[in-house]
Amino acid sequence: MTSLISKPSSRTQRAGGLEARGNVLREYADLFTPEVLAVLEALAPLDRRRAELMQARIARRSQRSQQAERITFLAETATIGGTNIRVADARAGRFSGGDQLGRSFPALGYSARDAQDLLLLEAAPRTVRGARDLLSVALQYGNAFGQGMQAAALKPADFFGDDDVLYLMEGMATGEIRLSILWEWLHKAARFSEGDAATGVKAGERFDAALFERLLQEQYAKLLAAGDRDVHED
Repeated sequence: MTSLISKPSSRTQRAGGLEARGNVLREYADLFTPEVLAVLEALAPLDRRRAELMQARIARRSQRSQQAERITFLAETATIGGTNIRVADARAGRFSGGDQLGRSFPALGYSARDAQDLLLLEAAPRTVRGARDLLSVALQYGNAFGQGMQAAALKPADFFGDDDVLYLMEGMATGEIRLSILWEWLHKAARFSEGDAATGVKAGERFDAALFERLLQEQYAKLLAAGDRDVHED
């Protein structure tokens, strides 16, 4: 959303109450449909609020640093800003309301059953295509980070040259998320929700170390063969 909204200038396009940079709206008309723009316009005030909160946080931290003040924490009875969740409830793992789509979470436990439950996986699509994409982008971000880049515009190697698949900004957080998903699939014996013709994997089969190694080598080879338009070689 922040990449769409900008200050008015001679190079911006208007869409309702938003300012779109350059010719984004025209080039990606299939993406920025009237419905999408309506949602972005509704969310824009939240983004402004986020920016205001961040500025206030930076100001507080600067003041604490200059005056050598100790960090303070919210009281147990305080409400977390922008939510209806009390600090005590958050620390106990109790979340509810619109911020968590109405879901409620049980308090943390420390029994043998609780330890076993750490290996559970929620029902969700898990595909070889997804594993390939996770590996490819994670490898690319590791390469970019090793060259001093904090963020980089990346997409899976299988879609290099496909203008219908956009580059997305990746950072340390998203890189770690991709790796943690793969780690979870491996260590929690995840099973694929659909088959894959190229690897011969069938729906219901496990994602194991042998398949991980095969996909890793395949994706790494594709990156070695790619041009510097897609893989950073500074």
